[in-house]
Amino acid sequence: MKPAITIGAFAFALATLPLSATVSTAIAKPAVEVAFVLDTTGSMGGLIEGAKRKIWSIATAIVDSNPDADIRMGLCAR
Repeated sequence: MKPAITIGAFAFALATLPLSATVSTAIAKPAVEVAFVLDTTGSMGGLIEGAKRKIWSIATAIVDSNPDADIRMGLCAR
């Protein structure tokens, strides 16, 4: 008869959970973290503008495809 007590205790525990505890995990925002690194040294001179446009298009695509996400982006230009 011990399994019946365990099931009863489990049912009681579920029934006493606050509604926010069960709902908050279901509606959690997805997280997207992206870091862009751009080489801006002299040898890249002719390619920097194209690289900046590509970074911008990638960043825009990420935001557009994940409108509900918590998005963090970083840029390191060197």
